[in-house]
Amino acid sequence: MKFLFTDLDGTFLGGTRQDQLRLLQAIESSGIGLVYVSGRGHQRIFPAIDSNELARPNAVIGDVGTSLWNGRGEAFSQDYESLVSARWGDGQHLLREQLKEFLNQGLSEQPIFGPRRYSLYYDSPAMAKHAAQRIEALGFDSLISDNQYLDALPRGVNKGFAVSWLMAHWGLTASQVLLAGDTLNDLAMLSLPLPAVVVANAETALKEALLSRNDNPGLMFASQDGAAGIHESLKQLGWL
Repeated sequence: MKFLFTDLDGTFLGGTRQDQLRLLQAIESSGIGLVYVSGRGHQRIFPAIDSNELARPNAVIGDVGTSLWNGRGEAFSQDYESLVSARWGDGQHLLREQLKEFLNQGLSEQPIFGPRRYSLYYDSPAMAKHAAQRIEALGFDSLISDNQYLDALPRGVNKGFAVSWLMAHWGLTASQVLLAGDTLNDLAMLSLPLPAVVVANAETALKEALLSRNDNPGLMFASQDGAAGIHESLKQLGWL
């Protein structure tokens, strides 16, 4: 079985509603499995699935790779939960204390985020960079994306980590997957040596980072936005 591992906002949900419906119909008629790989948390994904706003997937990687659920919204694997939690420790409490000085100085805490990440908005790139350096010094990974988000994550845990773990768990090979994304929080996933597509409306910083790294021979740059770009790549792979 083949699987599409796709970011949501701007990617699977990018482009026109007509493009999105055409992509969904193509996936369903071709028997392609679906995994959402999102920065969204449980409270922003599963209400949309339960209301049929989003198709029910085979699995959901959420919170930038720090959460993994089955299609019903339950924890996918206790092994994965334990693995990520061990790297996170008491990270949320520590980071909230250590980054307090940055709040109201160009950064603000996001109202909702998962239990194994600490997430901020920023409107000052310089302040976000200083905060990211503090996060790294404390032993966590920092991730700046979409010119507004700053995430602190367990060291080594990101969308790419989660995709690799799930592929190994399911026994999938490179010929069975397509990855799709549009912002810098997709960089780790799109850098894996796997078939992957950057949709045309992706942020410039992501495109530049991928071109400079040049470490994924299976990477494609779509000519169309969002869902249409994914559809274009599925056809290019011969899946449709």
